[in-house]
Amino acid sequence: DPTDIRVIDEHLSAESRFDARFLALAADLQHPVGTAVERVLKGPEVALPAGVSVTDQDGRPRRHVRIRWFEAPNAQSLGRYCLPALGTLDGLHVPASVLPSPWAQDDPPVFFGHYSLHETKLQPLAHNVACLDYSVAREGQLCAYRFDGESVLSAERFVTVPARQRRTMGRK
Repeated sequence: DPTDIRVIDEHLSAESRFDARFLALAADLQHPVGTAVERVLKGPEVALPAGVSVTDQDGRPRRHVRIRWFEAPNAQSLGRYCLPALGTLDGLHVPASVLPSPWAQDDPPVFFGHYSLHETKLQPLAHNVACLDYSVAREGQLCAYRFDGESVLSAERFVTVPARQRRTMGRK
């Protein structure tokens, strides 16, 4: 989001970009810098309506979901606008408070993570948008993209390695 990037840039020191003052602001979620850093690093989230929650992969109830910030909701259900999609929310509308900043057709390719997708067939989410987070910490895949400057991303350029099985302490 250009607004979040601008907020961060305005608070960075010219001499040492990430000085102690900036890091303190970035860690404060009550400060505009902290909320901007949170959204840039993790992606925008939407609060679920009162009484509605989803269970994350660790079994914890969540009252917020990440969204497909790179596209406008265009009358999609909240369940389809989530990333990853959540069929349990298909009956809900995307709140009017959601202000997406869609990635334009002529914007350069963007790569992001922190969404923990589980698909086995990797492909761009749009011709210039790709997620590289396929749950390697959850026995998924370590994912990369072989980028050569192309403006249209291709499924064939994804490279993956399956997660190694975790060892339990004391076992070989």
